[in-house]
Amino acid sequence: MKNPTKEKHDGIFNVRDYGAIGDGINNDKPAIQEAIDTAAEIAKAGNRGGVIFVPPGEYRLEQGLVIPRNARANIPNIRIVGSGAGQAVLRSRYLPSDEPVLSFSIEASGVEHFGIENLSIVRSDIAGLVFSYPAPDNARLRRGVFRNVEFKGPSFSGEGNDTAYDCVKIEHGHELVFDNVSIAGGKSGLNLEQCSRVTANRLHTLMDGDCDTGVRIDGGGSMLFTDLRIEAVETSCIELNIAKNITFINPSFEGKRERQYFHMKSSSGIRVVGGACPQPPWTKGGWNHKRWAAPDYPQFAVWIDNNCHDISFDGTYFSAFEYAVSGSRSIFVESGARYIRFRDVHGTIRQQGDIEFEPESDATLFGTRAAGNQLLRIGLPLGNAVAFGNVRVRDIDNIRITGDHLTNLTDGHTGQVVTLIFDDNIQLQRTGNLRFAGNPSEPYQAPIGTVLRFFCDGSKWHELSRSENV
Repeated sequence: MKNPTKEKHDGIFNVRDYGAIGDGINNDKPAIQEAIDTAAEIAKAGNRGGVIFVPPGEYRLEQGLVIPRNARANIPNIRIVGSGAGQAVLRSRYLPSDEPVLSFSIEASGVEHFGIENLSIVRSDIAGLVFSYPAPDNARLRRGVFRNVEFKGPSFSGEGNDTAYDCVKIEHGHELVFDNVSIAGGKSGLNLEQCSRVTANRLHTLMDGDCDTGVRIDGGGSMLFTDLRIEAVETSCIELNIAKNITFINPSFEGKRERQYFHMKSSSGIRVVGGACPQPPWTKGGWNHKRWAAPDYPQFAVWIDNNCHDISFDGTYFSAFEYAVSGSRSIFVESGARYIRFRDVHGTIRQQGDIEFEPESDATLFGTRAAGNQLLRIGLPLGNAVAFGNVRVRDIDNIRITGDHLTNLTDGHTGQVVTLIFDDNIQLQRTGNLRFAGNPSEPYQAPIGTVLRFFCDGSKWHELSRSENV
């Protein structure tokens, strides 16, 4: 077929003009690839590039589409634009798991001003890459825009390499925009490696099967996610590894058997503002189906490892994991984490305690509270968070304590009553603001199982009742 745009280029490359049919039966890969190659060729010649337009229809692809790259110059302003997600559909058949439906050639330099808009890209048959930008020699994808796009693949089931089975994977992206993007299927939904200056608004990942992670960020940073929604994840809704300066505003999570909503490893400068983390469905109404059975491993809504620092949560709500196994927590901060702050955070787990700070972690609580008869578990000493055995108790009613000694209860308000439950043989010092019965010249050695209730007069805490060896 004669190329209609070789002689007269108007910036629009309609795939139908190149022979694409869009009936879901015929293989439209050659026609669409020709439209892409023509636009790329014109772009390489120094012109403005153009738009590959996909009209309504389902376009069957028996091989993956590839955006060519120039070895010496970036391709400017190439966009693939459909007539609407769900209306214009690129659907692959029988691709190997490591062959993406849409990707870039692996030769040479980066790409600039690339976009996908108003389009569905669907992978059929087996889990694997739907969209991939590999970065040989760290060549960047600069100024990429993904707007009103659906990336969809089969659910991953079984063991496999994370890279080969991610749904969307971008390496070394810079100034990326995700706006109203839906991602479903794969081992991980969205995998960003060494990316920077990313803005995502209304990003939705729907995961099922044995998928690990909704959003994985490995390296890089300077990102903003607003109204992020993640559903049905096996391991972590969000996993951050060596990531820096990332803000999440109003994230929401709904899942079947998550181990973590947030799992942070060696990351810093992370801010979470608002958001809701309701309980997984297996905690609702006692579902007994095997697929929704309560897992036999501990659940952590937030898990912060010992190499993290400068992490804050403000106004985030975590509802109860009612059937969580022993060792589960809403918030777990490992020993060695630094400058971790929780303000007005709600967390409840029906067993073992809501929040655990391991000894020598540096974490503070402001207005953080447990619902009902839930517990806060603290290991002492807590570095700067609980200096010299101090426990901050603002708006906290029940505290479970492990460690060696306790000197002060701080941040209380007049009339507040706090119950302390001791998991270790802990020595209560009389040099601080604690006032309890016994010899005023000697500390009180609280046996394991002791329960003490204190009343605050605004500055000091007075013992109300004591029960030992419970």
